[in-house]
Amino acid sequence: MLQIAGIVIAFILIIIMINKKISLGYALVSGSLVVGIFTGLGFMGIIESFIRASIDPITIRLVAILGLISILGYLMQEFGILRKVVDSLILY
Repeated sequence: MLQIAGIVIAFILIIIMINKKISLGYALVSGSLVVGIFTGLGFMGIIESFIRASIDPITIRLVAILGLISILGYLMQEFGILRKVVDSLILY
């Protein structure tokens, strides 16, 4: 039951932080810390989980994929490709 309360509090904290224009990254890290505390991980458990997640090959691939998607979107916008794609999708 305590874990569910931690998840609810974390969601509320994230929403409040986003509404106050705090970075999404900081909000998500704060929410994960709240969940970690409420699940009984303790400080060292949270640090250990963070380190394991940071060096996990799946996490590294995911970050690389997100970065490449961001670059692709930027290039498509700069060269006007994105506008053409959107225009071609508009139904008349």
